[in-house]
Amino acid sequence: MAKITLEKIKKKKVASLSSQVAAKILSLLVSIVTGGIIARTIGPVELGNLTIAVTILALLSPIATLGINESLSALLCENIDNDKLVCTSLLLRAISAIVLGVLILPICYMLMNRELFYLILLAYLAMLSTIFDVFELKLFNEEKGWLVSRINIFQCIAEFFATLSVWMIVPSVIGFATITVIKNCTKSLLLFCTFTEIGINQVRKLFQYFDTSIAKSLLKRSLPLMISALSIVVYMKSDLILIGILSSTESIGFYSVSVKCAESLYFLPAIFSQTLFPAVGSFLTLGDDKKGVKLFYRQSWLLGVSMMIITVTVLPNVVTLVYGAEFSDSILPIYLLVPASFAVAMGCSTSVWLNLKGYVNLIALRSLVGAITNIILDFALIPHYNINGAAVATSISYLISVYLVGIIDTRTRENTKMALYPFSACN
Repeated sequence: MAKITLEKIKKKKVASLSSQVAAKILSLLVSIVTGGIIARTIGPVELGNLTIAVTILALLSPIATLGINESLSALLCENIDNDKLVCTSLLLRAISAIVLGVLILPICYMLMNRELFYLILLAYLAMLSTIFDVFELKLFNEEKGWLVSRINIFQCIAEFFATLSVWMIVPSVIGFATITVIKNCTKSLLLFCTFTEIGINQVRKLFQYFDTSIAKSLLKRSLPLMISALSIVVYMKSDLILIGILSSTESIGFYSVSVKCAESLYFLPAIFSQTLFPAVGSFLTLGDDKKGVKLFYRQSWLLGVSMMIITVTVLPNVVTLVYGAEFSDSILPIYLLVPASFAVAMGCSTSVWLNLKGYVNLIALRSLVGAITNIILDFALIPHYNINGAAVATSISYLISVYLVGIIDTRTRENTKMALYPFSACN
């Protein structure tokens, strides 16, 4: 039986991985600069209002995406017509997002003040424009991550110049809210044009490629992943909502900066896991499960530790340098979010194994456990420790969601122990 070694994986993946990391580093730098401009211009309170609008849509986005992106990554590794699979995914996502908008936007218009409604409307348009992300997954599956990184670079350029234009012409919270729409639309247009080049020649064929049987299979597999994604968003974003309820809008502004800085590194495990997804699938197919996955976990473990070190040594200085002394209250929560960085790195890698093994219900369960834990801890800690309590709640809930469920379930116990410390000798 053929063996897949780490060296072979590196030869196939290093170009794709390095180009994506380079593009994401550029995106990170642009995000830091533009984030600083926005925060310094509108201040903590208006930043809090903008964060509320974005958070509300983030909580609804898993319903709009139906968990399709997560299941599509796995299904693309199977023997299915990829063009039909991708186009069916696109149309399902489009229908779901439009229906959500029809249901939610009128309610927001009736219940919210005009500025907050406009912010939510812009956040919805930004979310709607992400439906073409399914094309990105197809490019990853075809080992064309370098092409995705080029698209991301153009997206960064659009974001940077849009921010400068708004800053010079209409420096308002509404103006800055349009930047995400411009950024996402740029990426979607480029992805659509790229997908046209690599397989579909006319827009009408998107509808011709829709397949009812594939749609049923997608939805059946996606439902648990949608619940998982919803749970993840809840315990990533519920802090912001609860801070608004239990504290103040200004505190939301401070904590949003802490979270933005801490989450700025989360793209690393996401890219790493997405790029190596097909390779891990090959490990399982060739029966080299334990050895191959352990090698994968070792890299993820080291990545998680590296993220913790960067979070402690670099990110607090970013707050002072970019956002200014006005946001000094955002620094301590960054230190308290350090364990979450490691949990995210291992969570991404273990999710790959769970997805390929078909344990999608466990992905949903551990996300749900994490969300419930986070909300309980938020209610206990935020009234006493404000945003610092929210940061502690997040770190604890992340670690519990990644490891506790896996240890308790007998099907995943051995794999979870491997993820805890993957440096023992491979048998």
